Amino acid sequence: MRIGDHKNVAVGEKYMKTIIVWLSAHPIVAWLITGFDVLAGLIIVVWLTIWVLAHLFALIHFRRRKDRSGADLSNAVFAIKHDDALDEIVFSWTLTNRGNFGARQLRMGANFRANQKDGQIASLRLTKEMAVLAPGDCVEVAIRIARSELGRQARDFDEGSVGFWCNYSLASPKKPAGGFVAFGPKQRFKLAVGQIGGQNCITVTDLMPIDYFQHHIVPI
Repeated sequence: MRIGDHKNVAVGEKYMKTIIVWLSAHPIVAWLITGFDVLAGLIIVVWLTIWVLAHLFALIHFRRRKDRSGADLSNAVFAIKHDDALDEIVFSWTLTNRGNFGARQLRMGANFRANQKDGQIASLRLTKEMAVLAPGDCVEVAIRIARSELGRQARDFDEGSVGFWCNYSLASPKKPAGGFVAFGPKQRFKLAVGQIGGQNCITVTDLMPIDYFQHHIVPI
């Protein structure tokens, strides 16, 4: 140990003795400092306990939410059709159950939203429910809008999208349906002005899904 180190140790010991003497002369301050240290320690212990319990709860929660239904709705197909008889544009979304068991308490939804340059908004929502989608079966949810209406909106169109989603019971086939739900496929497509039957209409010109930040989702 160097001479400078000895001096530092001596100075440190001197200050410690001074602090101890001062605290001995002021017992209330000493108790306050001790109480503060104990309180700070308790806060840290409580915070760590809450953190551990929260992570355990999340682990148990997600384990319970595991999809045991045996259904597989991973294949979703989007299409645009022109119904010549009714002169309507149909935005359709078809789900096929490729699993070994039925998708019970299936709920599907569709959302259409078109923003105009003047700030007006045209929107449409619909849902469809069914008790079970059996293995190998398919189901469609569709938004139907008159071509004339989509043509009228195209004149002042700014931006918009059409989206689809679904969920179903994740309970095992051996147990009653209910409780937690499994969130199945969802897709969203950007609306644009395109030609349908020789008329400018709001439609989907790019069939690649997008996310909610208007980025294209690259298929895996």
